[in-house]
Amino acid sequence: MILAIDTSLRRRVVVAIAGRDGVAADSVCLDDVAVAPALGTALQRLLSDELDAVVVATGPGSYTGVRTGMAAALGVAHARGLPLYGIGSLDIVAHGAPLTAQRIRAVSDASRGGIFVAGFVRVPGVHIRRETDARRIELNALNGGDVDAVVSTDVAVSGDGILVADAILALAAAAASAVLGRPLDTAELTAEYVARPRFTLTG
Repeated sequence: MILAIDTSLRRRVVVAIAGRDGVAADSVCLDDVAVAPALGTALQRLLSDELDAVVVATGPGSYTGVRTGMAAALGVAHARGLPLYGIGSLDIVAHGAPLTAQRIRAVSDASRGGIFVAGFVRVPGVHIRRETDARRIELNALNGGDVDAVVSTDVAVSGDGILVADAILALAAAAASAVLGRPLDTAELTAEYVARPRFTLTG
């Protein structure tokens, strides 16, 4: 079983125990919480001797949340001698898209009216592959006309044309996909951050 951790959203903790089939056997999803203590409580409830891998969201997202989740995942993997895998938070969101969607745009809250966004494509035998780097844009600049689905797992990022998917189902599916890759050495687990665009006045 896979322990999957996503603490990339501000004040939300999602932890799932997932099978290699991408189905969650058990899970905790806590909203409007302080991440560190809530994550500790979730792990205390879900940790078991049946785990054989750890997957953690690496961002983009809340700076503190991402680092807290990564530190916890490293601790569990190291203490139990388990392989560790990292996956982008937008990759997790993309796994919440309907199975019929081939071209997917995943979005998540970046605070202050902004969102993180990246494009994905569903590839037979490879599950979901990222096609574009994550970037930060204003929510009102989002255009979903050239994709089959625009997906979020956060009700703060919703609106016309945005599907709000189940965060636990998306995390479990993403975890099963992540463990098909190569496990990471400790030094290879790095956070993905997206800088806020800077504007300069000219003239």
